[in-house]
Amino acid sequence: MTGVLQAKEARRRILKEIIRDLHGGTEFGEVKARFERLIQNVSPSEIAEMEDALIKEGMPVSEVKRLCHVHTDLFRDALGRQEPLKTAPGHPVRTLQLENRAAGRLIAELRTLMGGMHVEHNRETIRERLVRLGEMEKHYLRKEYQLFPALERKGIAGPPKVMWGIHDQIRGMLKEVRSLAESDDGLRLTQRLQVLLGEMDGMICKEEHLLFPMALQTLNEGEWREVRKGEDDIGYSFVTPEGGRPRWCRNGSLQSHHPALTWTPGSWSLSRSTGC
Repeated sequence: MTGVLQAKEARRRILKEIIRDLHGGTEFGEVKARFERLIQNVSPSEIAEMEDALIKEGMPVSEVKRLCHVHTDLFRDALGRQEPLKTAPGHPVRTLQLENRAAGRLIAELRTLMGGMHVEHNRETIRERLVRLGEMEKHYLRKEYQLFPALERKGIAGPPKVMWGIHDQIRGMLKEVRSLAESDDGLRLTQRLQVLLGEMDGMICKEEHLLFPMALQTLNEGEWREVRKGEDDIGYSFVTPEGGRPRWCRNGSLQSHHPALTWTPGSWSLSRSTGC
């Protein structure tokens, strides 16, 4: 046990150094390589624990948030090889995943619409798609008011704080871009829309490869029931839970089937947890 704790402390110390170097202007490629070595055989939950510990030790959330972009690049590298998380119809994570798929299609469509020199010709369609993209607000609200409190009650406060901060950035950027879509500044619209779509795409990646696996490993069936209870009051983005409510097993437990993820360079190792 002592060896495990020492290894965790060593990784936390290296993570601190990486964040400081990012702040100091170290080249991103170098930081990314060091981070990849750091998280060999580390689960999403331990990455979250390391971030949480850094915040509790006094590191500003804004600094830890800088590391999210490194997370995103690393996790995106593995997207083509990772087997999707599996959850039952109606499970909160399943609904969040479906919303991400819909948002991903909108993001791809907006990137196509602003490609080349066609922004002015597509401005009306871009406005309409931005309104639809704004529906992700309900997705973020359910995370903030249903999922994050459940994680915080389990002692995981850092990652929710970081993600909530990014939600607020996305909200501000979306408001700015929708205003630019009403202006004559096509170049500025294109530039800011690219940034917005990158941030939203990055958030989807963080959810799929860090938040959701960590939450599935952390919360028990009763806690997922509590998360699900308040979701209808907030509403949903693009979709509704399949079947309108969770599908329960005969023994009364929430039917879910999800893998525990462990990072190894260049691949994802998945160990299965059998559902009911």
